[in-house]
Amino acid sequence: MNKVVKVISGFITRRGTKYDFLKKTFFLFITNGLGRGATLLANILMARLLGMDIYGRYIYMFSIVLMLSLVPRFGFDQSLVRFIPMNLVNNNKRLNREIGTFAIASSIFISLIVIISLYFSRDLTMGVILGSSNRNYFQYYTTYLPMISLLALVFVVPSLFLARKKVVEYSIIMNGGKSFMFMVLIFVLYRVGVDSNIIPKLSMYISLLITIVVAFYSVIRRGYISKLNMRNSDVYKTFLGASAPLFLVSSLGLIMERINIYMIGYYVDSGEVAIYNSASQIAIITSFMLMAVNQVFSPTISELYTKGEIKRLNIIYSKIIVGLFLISSIILCVIILFRYQIMGIFGEGYIEKGVIILIIISIGQLINAVSGPNGYILVMTGNQNYNLLASVLTLSAVIFLNFILIPKFGVLGAAVSGMSALIINNILKLLFMKMRTGIIPFRFN
Repeated sequence: MNKVVKVISGFITRRGTKYDFLKKTFFLFITNGLGRGATLLANILMARLLGMDIYGRYIYMFSIVLMLSLVPRFGFDQSLVRFIPMNLVNNNKRLNREIGTFAIASSIFISLIVIISLYFSRDLTMGVILGSSNRNYFQYYTTYLPMISLLALVFVVPSLFLARKKVVEYSIIMNGGKSFMFMVLIFVLYRVGVDSNIIPKLSMYISLLITIVVAFYSVIRRGYISKLNMRNSDVYKTFLGASAPLFLVSSLGLIMERINIYMIGYYVDSGEVAIYNSASQIAIITSFMLMAVNQVFSPTISELYTKGEIKRLNIIYSKIIVGLFLISSIILCVIILFRYQIMGIFGEGYIEKGVIILIIISIGQLINAVSGPNGYILVMTGNQNYNLLASVLTLSAVIFLNFILIPKFGVLGAAVSGMSALIINNILKLLFMKMRTGIIPFRFN
């Protein structure tokens, strides 16, 4: 792996720092695309090989543990991306290593508390989380709990690379390895005759474990962590204090992303969950260039803001959203033109309801993409509380809409609610960004 990383890193940095941002973004665009493609293929395999019910049930349970894993993540993955570039500006590498160790250790400790608490209170929490009417999910509840710790670490540990702008390592670990392993394992376990009910869960456990081991090995080899020095307890407290609002923001963001799946499973059934998730897996391709931009741009935001280069930051942001608009619009047109063929890939049962869901969610993702990394700009410029406020208001709106629309219209209501959430969220963030930083879209001079 180290030889592969060196070759790719050499290619990306060959022409100097002038083109560094563009090349890193393009590289992440490709690797995000490959990772997203592997995830999409894994979903297609589950839909076609395992059946709609097993596929939908796994997506429902995975969405729950993914949301629960936000607690041990505690915003550490985002806070590291903000703190480490600030310390690099001040050339304090030792402190960065200690902060990395503190974040990982804290995440492990919190995850153990969460898992143990949920296990011993399972009789109560199963009914509350899954709903008393969804007893068919109860037998799977405890077997998914250890995944909470793994999901937290798989975000926190690789963020040590992203914070240092080591996008090659970050992308190989996060976008390539994990997704491809999951896809391959789905197919292999099915071919060797493993029980279909446990194939998705077992595949995810194995892929997460391997990803975390590789990430830890790479982090230790590069010297990104070290022993904790309790003399820096004030720094750790500051780090925790900065992570708390980021925890709320990231929690709200992921909950907004997964709340529709959760409420469809809670109020309707696993088949509807499978249809909605299949359409979402395709629709999110519309904005996956934004994911690449966020990963590359977030440390740059913190660095430029620390140096006081706000105008330069605004110009880069404006150029980014123009590029995002062009790419995302092309992708949306392709999705609309081939909507029936695309949903038919998952199976005939996905076409009737899935086509309109696909179009609605894709339009929402286009709006999300062309708004650019507005949330990251708020967070990395110290205005995370305004990002939090936008997320709180948006989540309140989407839950209200879901309560009204999902029981009556099912998966269609969830799609309308999801698109509305993306529109509300981005309008609020753009307004707060202008108010707090003066940064606005389409300012080129």
